[in-house]
Amino acid sequence: MSDFNATLVSGEARGTIIKGGLERSGDNNGTFFSIKLSSDGNASFWSIPVNDFYGEIQYGNSTTEGSFPAIGLAKGKASLTFKSKSFSDNQSLDFKFNLEHADRSSMASALSNLSLIDPKDKERIETMAGVKDEAGRVDLSVQAIGPSGDLLQFKGSGRLRLHEKGLSQVNVLGGISKTLNASKLPIPSGSFSFEKLDIPFQIENEQIYSDHILLTGPLSSLQAKGSLNLISEELDLTAKLKLAGNLKIPLIGGIINLADPLSKITEIKITGNWRDPETQLIVNPFK
Repeated sequence: MSDFNATLVSGEARGTIIKGGLERSGDNNGTFFSIKLSSDGNASFWSIPVNDFYGEIQYGNSTTEGSFPAIGLAKGKASLTFKSKSFSDNQSLDFKFNLEHADRSSMASALSNLSLIDPKDKERIETMAGVKDEAGRVDLSVQAIGPSGDLLQFKGSGRLRLHEKGLSQVNVLGGISKTLNASKLPIPSGSFSFEKLDIPFQIENEQIYSDHILLTGPLSSLQAKGSLNLISEELDLTAKLKLAGNLKIPLIGGIINLADPLSKITEIKITGNWRDPETQLIVNPFK
């Protein structure tokens, strides 16, 4: 409970707490209890502010389980369930988190308060929170299991969806748009603007993988796959670009299909530190 803070909380509890029972390992330490909690005022989990919540925490047989079906977070609605099991030498944590229709700017602002975050990432997140003119919506789901004392040893899966105009302003995506716009291909302005991002992902310890990243806009879409190392912060993505198949652009001497100039680009490589990655176009000279 040390990571939880609230101005006003309503609670209802029942159970038996044996002196020293929480410290003793094993399934028969004698302590069990259930606590129902709710609040419609200011509260925070790990310094992340939430508007309201309700749920229940149960403990018994060296296992703590929690279920919070409604959490007001970043102008959206979230839910959280978890199960923590204590052993003689470690403690495991199995959790599932879901967030729907959150405001991107509010979400970035909330994450900048996370007590577990790296200080150098906090400033970057705060900068993202300050861009409010084109604030979008975020959906996020994560389920994972691992030792509670080492987040880089978790395994699981999740999905991130972001819908926002001007997604090309994001560092990773901005490099793609900038590189393509500088390629001098005969393609009209705005062809490489994106509005929707969909990333299903797998978590394997310090690595995050995705085989089907989809970035879409009014005139083009980008399909990518790759990985991010959370320790080295190295990003390695391979992407392919597609334009709307029926679009045509006028050129001197006639009209050509938009797919023609892009057919020379076999793939797009995005590598390096995720804060400032490099974007490289791989071109087939024979097309």
